[in-house]
Amino acid sequence: MSASPSSSDSRFVAPTSLITAARITDMPRPLPDGLTDPMPCLWVKLDGGEEEVVVFQYFPDELTFVAEEFVGLSIAQAKDLKRMKDKAYLQAPSTVVAPKKKISR
Repeated sequence: MSASPSSSDSRFVAPTSLITAARITDMPRPLPDGLTDPMPCLWVKLDGGEEEVVVFQYFPDELTFVAEEFVGLSIAQAKDLKRMKDKAYLQAPSTVVAPKKKISR
């Protein structure tokens, strides 16, 4: 199976199907070695099926997930969870500390 998602992977899934199993692919290696590594993806199995489908990929330096938090959700709910975490990350106050300027006298 490919580790990269395509936009059509979950297109024909019944909206009422629930996730029965989930797995998250490997994290990229630390930089600079992992610069071209694929981002982690969420793969799921749905009730009534044995085939895995990819739901999304994400940037692990911005978001964190554990596979278990998706079990029992629909595909739409899983995507909503990602959207909510992404929004919270983007709206969080910056933790970057600006360097202090030297005061010349």
